[in-house]
Amino acid sequence: IMDNVPVQVVRDMGAEALIVVDVGEPLLPEAELNSPIAITLQMISVLMQGRTEASLATLGPQDVLIRPVLDFGSAQFDRAIAGVPHGEAAAEARIEAIRRFSVTQAEWARWQSRHRRRDFDPPLVAFLDVVKSRSATAGFVENQLASAEGQRLDIDRLERDIGEAFGYGTYERIDWRLVERDGETGLQVLPVDKGWGPNYITFGLRLSDDFNGRSSYQLTAEATMTGLNSLGGEWRSRLSLGENAGLRTEFHQPWGRVGQFHVLPYLDYRAFEQPIALGDARIAEYRLSRFSGGIELGWNPSNIWQLGAGIERGRDSARLRLGDPVVFPGRVGGHYGLARLSLTRDTLDSAGFPSRGSRFDATTNLYLPAFGSDGDGQTLSLHWDKALSRGASRWLLGLRAHTSWEQPSALHAEQTLGGFANLSGYGEREVFGDHTALLRAIYYRRFGDASRLFSVPVYVGASLESGGAWFSRDAVDLDSLILAGSLFMGVQTPIGPVFLAYGHADTGASAWYLNFGSFLRGGR
Repeated sequence: IMDNVPVQVVRDMGAEALIVVDVGEPLLPEAELNSPIAITLQMISVLMQGRTEASLATLGPQDVLIRPVLDFGSAQFDRAIAGVPHGEAAAEARIEAIRRFSVTQAEWARWQSRHRRRDFDPPLVAFLDVVKSRSATAGFVENQLASAEGQRLDIDRLERDIGEAFGYGTYERIDWRLVERDGETGLQVLPVDKGWGPNYITFGLRLSDDFNGRSSYQLTAEATMTGLNSLGGEWRSRLSLGENAGLRTEFHQPWGRVGQFHVLPYLDYRAFEQPIALGDARIAEYRLSRFSGGIELGWNPSNIWQLGAGIERGRDSARLRLGDPVVFPGRVGGHYGLARLSLTRDTLDSAGFPSRGSRFDATTNLYLPAFGSDGDGQTLSLHWDKALSRGASRWLLGLRAHTSWEQPSALHAEQTLGGFANLSGYGEREVFGDHTALLRAIYYRRFGDASRLFSVPVYVGASLESGGAWFSRDAVDLDSLILAGSLFMGVQTPIGPVFLAYGHADTGASAWYLNFGSFLRGGR
């Protein structure tokens, strides 16, 4: 901002003759100064231009000044290629002055030989020194980089490991350099915590409206306390209001030589509405609530794999809000206790509108009377998504499946379908059963200029889905599958994807949707 054409900076470095290129844009005419933003930008341009003119005034006859005539501003990145001919023309106009700096082939070869970069022989990293003065979680970074000690320096692997540590989101930067100590070469790493932490509050919003009298909203506030110990312990609490109300608090503690393990104790309360429909008519609605506590152990063999195991104990309750109490019980529920095993592999490049990668999630719950469960059985849930792209076109293929055996605890055996791209045409969770399956293919195409610095990605697409829900395995029948689809327009906004869609199923169910949220749904 202060020195766009840094003539004096280069002279201080020892340069005796300069080739200076000024690509500053002219000031706006008075007619275009029609807003506070335009006036503010003009004030900045005036200050910058004044400093630039002062720098150019110091140029002498030994220097060369090139000033391309441009017809666009510095923020118009989509027109950058159009500036090349202007630069070529300006350089050609000064070609005789530039030729003064030319040398013979022999002189050029001698200059290159003096400035040839020496071959680099990676040293042995004899020690790892992680500076702890500017980070409360330096021990976590030390664990992430521990494998570098005693090995030849591998810069690509080092940068990748530092990137994974930085990806936890609590660091402003992580610097590294080679140092000599007692005749040995080592690696010195300086992690710097964010100056605006270590505690953070974030907010989320999800809206859904089917334009048929059924709407819902979800407002979430999440507080995260980081740097609770040197290994990167975090305490996270999330409050949800709306259709899915709840409160969850958890403590995440990484451990292990490279931080590949974690332990996560938690307490969780959730409450949500569960509709019961007959055809297109909603004949009853329950308010489900669940209070639970548990602990999870996890292992990340790499940054795309996670294996988890845990135990959970809790209580469910379902209270009738709408419907005939003679037909539907007023209240059901009970205690449950389970052991959980999970496996996740995730390479998707985006949770909003992915273009490549895949995600697979498998979770099984074993309900055990020994853990205080009223039921004795198990459930298995599988989720798979695969993203493909070609140019502006993208495809998302997906599979959902859920099944149960024997008699899991009440309200746990069932899984739900319904909503946009999840049996379109139905409302959220309107289709449910002990066994569910959904196969879908979603196509969406991006419109707009992706090369612009400031642009809002807009997508238009369609989905085709087939699925169903059954209360017994014997009832599973391909003839009973529901065929559904949707047409939609989606926008990627700063608060996440927003969709306007119309869905229809071959059963006659149809709905309009206004959704804030992703195509992807959690595995649990």
